[in-house]
Amino acid sequence: MPDPTDDRRDRLRASYDDLSRAASSLSAAVDAFKTHLAEQETALNDARSADALRRLEAEIARLEAQHAADMRQVEAAADESAQAATLLEAERDEANRVRAAVEKRLAAAEAERDAARATLDAERHAADADLQRLKADVAVARAERDAARAEASAPRSGQSAAPPAAGPTVQPVGSATVKVVPPAAKARATPDAVPPEPVAPSDPAPSAMGETIAGAFRAWCAAASAVVGKVGFFAEALRQVMPGAAASAVYRDANSQAQPITFGLGGSSPVEYWLVAAEGRHWLFPQPLSPGQFRELAPCFDGTATPAALAAVRPAEVRSSGDRFELGQRGRVA
Repeated sequence: MPDPTDDRRDRLRASYDDLSRAASSLSAAVDAFKTHLAEQETALNDARSADALRRLEAEIARLEAQHAADMRQVEAAADESAQAATLLEAERDEANRVRAAVEKRLAAAEAERDAARATLDAERHAADADLQRLKADVAVARAERDAARAEASAPRSGQSAAPPAAGPTVQPVGSATVKVVPPAAKARATPDAVPPEPVAPSDPAPSAMGETIAGAFRAWCAAASAVVGKVGFFAEALRQVMPGAAASAVYRDANSQAQPITFGLGGSSPVEYWLVAAEGRHWLFPQPLSPGQFRELAPCFDGTATPAALAAVRPAEVRSSGDRFELGQRGRVA
């Protein structure tokens, strides 16, 4: 009969062999597992790398898109800046052109102003000189008028004048004072005396004022200055002689056939005349167009004369009719 220990030993040996084989198989399994694990890790790493790569590529694409959008904005801003720069350049050129034009106009205006100032100064000096001559001529005219009145009022030869019934009266006329001398009393008749001719009474104050204005106009025309045809300068000179007098331009319509002849602010074919107003009365004079010519005489004035050679003038009589003036009696020049 076999020994039990031998059987156990055989089983143990078989178990050992099985264990050895199992251990050998386990080692191979471990190696296979390790290999599989490595493969799994490699696959996982590859998957992770691919996902990361995809994310990286997506981020790169996003960044590229953002960069492209930023570049488009930069380019648009650059285009706008270029357009703005072009507009600014054009506006600057236009501003420079306008400034140059303004400077040119200012220079021209200053030159015109200087020329006008020089002309006005020359005209003012000429007007001052004319005014001085006018004052002297008016003084001479007054002296001549007073002498003529005194001679007309004096008694004739062989007659003694009676004392006047009243003292002389004084009538103010503008800035001048005209003495109105009462007519002399009739001298007593004597057997060998010739009866004196009647002495015409002296002119009333308005006529004397008209004579003063006529003398001022005659002296103005005789001055024959460059501004002889400008009513504003004549008005200024007239006010120096008669502060209460005013002169202005009125016009006759040369195409009008209406009677009486009227004067106003204009017409279809206006002809200028000068209207002098003082103390509620009006006198009309022809405009001295130049030292050698009146603008018009007929039909408002009789006679012929030139302003520079005007010896006598009787102003035309006009009367106010609303906003116009009507010719009452024609004037005369000589």
